Formats: sequence, C-alpha cells, structure tokens
Amino acid sequence: ALEAYALPGFVGQETLSRDPGNGDIIAEKSSASLVPAEWMATVRSAPTGDGDVSFSLSGGSALPLTDTAIKAPQYRFTAGVRFAPLHRDSDGDGVLDSVDRCPDALEDRDGFQDEDGCPDPDNDVDRIPDSLDQCRDQAEDFDKFQDEDGCPDMDNDGDGVPDTKDQCPVAAEDTDGFQDDDGCPDEDNDGDGIPDAKDACPNAAEDMDGYNDKDGCPDPDNDGDGSPDEKDACPLSPEDKDGFQDEDGCPDLDNDGDGIPDAKDQCPLQPETIDGKDDQDGCPEPGATDQTLLQGTTVTVVNPQRFVPGTSRVSPAMQTQLIMMAQRALGVQPLQMIVVQTYADAPGVTDRNETLAADRADAIRQVLIDAGLPADKLTVAVGDLATKRPPRAPQLDMTVQRGKHD
Repeated sequence: ALEAYALPGFVGQETLSRDPGNGDIIAEKSSASLVPAEWMATVRSAPTGDGDVSFSLSGGSALPLTDTAIKAPQYRFTAGVRFAPLHRDSDGDGVLDSVDRCPDALEDRDGFQDEDGCPDPDNDVDRIPDSLDQCRDQAEDFDKFQDEDGCPDMDNDGDGVPDTKDQCPVAAEDTDGFQDDDGCPDEDNDGDGIPDAKDACPNAAEDMDGYNDKDGCPDPDNDGDGSPDEKDACPLSPEDKDGFQDEDGCPDLDNDGDGIPDAKDQCPLQPETIDGKDDQDGCPEPGATDQTLLQGTTVTVVNPQRFVPGTSRVSPAMQTQLIMMAQRALGVQPLQMIVVQTYADAPGVTDRNETLAADRADAIRQVLIDAGLPADKLTVAVGDLATKRPPRAPQLDMTVQRGKHD
C-alpha cells in the first residue's frame, strides 16, 4: 500500500541571547507563527494471509510555508510494525483465515475434519462421493460385493465368519457343526451324494449297496442278522441262527437239503430218504434207499415210469415219482428255476408228436405244482423232438437252477 499526507503545525518561537553582564542565556518568546508542513509517503505490506500484521516504511521532507528562519529536518524517514487482528474469514465458512487451510473454499461442515476449513467431498477417500456414500466416514472395501454403497462389508454373506477368514465370502456357511470355521456351506457333509436336507445321517456316508440308499445312512448290516455286510454272503437275507453254518450270514431254511423246510423237518440235520414212503417227516428211515438223485443240475429218479403209449395219462406210480422229484428239487436252495421237458413216444418233429408232448407237459405241470414247486419258477414245455433218444429214455427231463440269496 502507498500512502501520502502533509502535516502542518503551529509552534511558539523563542529567541535566545546571552547577557553581556553575567553571561546567562536569555530566552525571549515570540508570537506563534506557522512552521513548515511535512509530507510523507508510506509503503505498507501485510505478508500474512489474515492481514493481522503489517510493516510500513515512510519517507518525506518539509514544506516551508512561512518564516524561512524556522528550521525543520530536510528529510524524515520512519519504519513501523502494526499488529491489528482483523478476524478475517474470506470464504465465510466460520473458520478464520488464520487457521483456514482453504480460505477460498467453503468447509462442508459434515462433522469430519471441520476445523481445517477445507471441504471434504469424500471423507473416507474411497472414491465414492459423500453425497452417495452411505458410510461416508468408513471406506468401502471394494471386494465386488455391494461396492456402490460406500460401506465396508466385513462379512459379505453374513454368516459370522469375517471375509478375511471366509473361504466362501459370498456363500453363507450353513452352520451345522461340520467344518463351520471355513465359511463355506456344506450341502452334503458326508459326500455321499444325498443333500443334507434329505440325509437322515448327514455326517455318516451312505454305503450305496442298493439297500435303503435313499435315506443317506450307512447300513453296515442290511439284514440285521449280526453278520456285517462285508462278511455276510447274503447281506439282504438274514441268517436263521439255528446252529447250522451261521457264520456265513445266509439263511439255511433246509439244512439237510431234503426238500422239507427246517420248520417242518423233525430231523433238520439228517436228510430224508426220498423213496415215496413217509417222506414228509424229514427223517431218514433205517434201511431205506433214496429213489431220486440230484446230479449236477439234473433231477433223476430210479426206474422212471412212462406214460401209457400214445396218451398223456399220468399213472399213480408216475405221480409218486413226480412228487419225489419235486421234493428233491425243493432241496436246492435258494431255488431259482425248474425246467421240465416232455417228449413223445418216438423221436421226430410231427404234429402228432408235438401235440402229444404238449399234452403230457400240461398233465404233469399241475402234479408238480401240487407237490410244492412254485408256479412262478416252474417251466414245463415240449423238449427237442428232433434228437433221437434211447428207446427206454425217460419221457421227461427235470433240471434245476440254484439262485442266490438277496
């Protein structure tokens, strides 16, 4: 700043002389007269932003207006320091310029660093403006989960496992007591292919052996006979626990294989001598001889009876032999299938032979069923009429197939 001014003044004038007699100085006042005015120019500077402190430098000279005898300094110079608090607030934000780091920018007054006088358009510096930031004082964590709201999500899936430890931060842990600390849902804890929601044993894997596999529970002893499936030859058929081969896990419903079930067999460990006499008690008769044999899969009878030539009539003797053969077949356990083939009186594929053989099949089918053979496992049909057979060959063949326990 440059300043200029003039300062006139009125002063009283005195004349000084010495007394010749004693040498004293004598002062005689004169009438007041105008003394020279002075003009001065001042340069002032306020180096601080608030203007509270300023420095000045002035210089000037006298302006004689009257008596030239009145003397004044030819030049006058002054230097000054001025302190005058102005309480200036240039941007009007309530923060004085003296402490305002942004005196030309209005403080936003949002409770965040308001004392510095600078606006903070993004308090948490997460690149989301406060006007859009739902958590303006907490930085967004930018983990691709709801990053647009400006709020940090320390547990994205809300499963109680912090994202820093959560191996599946956007898939909530199912908290079922199984590996709950990893933060990942385990929809099939035991990995048996049955979802826990449907698994009656979610932490014990189903053994997938075809028995009750849909419940998700392992069945170490499917048939509940006390023999573990891994050692049980018949895992789905319970051992009958009668002291006969009980260690194999398979039921033995006819221990001695004589065609009489143990439940009805008076001698379950001694096979009946199937000879057509007292064969239903299951006990062998002293001196008796079996009249039927099982050779491989073929059931035979001693001295097989024959049909009356040219007919399908079953004689009483043949009926007795058929009953004995059925009993022998029933001794094969578990029984899967019985196949009986009938023949005509002579070989040859003719209508007459086919009709005769078919009639004989029909005639013996019911006899065998009445003797105890299960109808659903019995097949009676015409045999191979083209193949030449010995003259006295049996007019029927019976074969059996042994099955497997479930």
